[in-house]
Amino acid sequence: MQTIDLFLVLVVVAVSLLAGTGSYLQQRRTQRQKKAGWLVELISELVTAVIAGLAALFVGDWQGFPMPLTCLIALIAASNGAYFIELGRKALANKVSEKI
Repeated sequence: MQTIDLFLVLVVVAVSLLAGTGSYLQQRRTQRQKKAGWLVELISELVTAVIAGLAALFVGDWQGFPMPLTCLIALIAASNGAYFIELGRKALANKVSEKI
């Protein structure tokens, strides 16, 4: 099993937090925020962004992408975290169903 560079993980987490904050602020600006309260929405957006960013990191590492490309993919994934996670879930479900 190969290991992922800790610096790269930290960069991806930082980029994901930045993207999650931007996504949250965009929702606030366009009034798309739900009624759960600003802190719950912010934490939810940040956690989703970090999960999406780390998923992109693992995919980038698995595919052998260079660090700048992996960070770019993580940024894009984190800025639309819920969509990216759903896309990954569907792709994984399709792969698993092909094996059955």
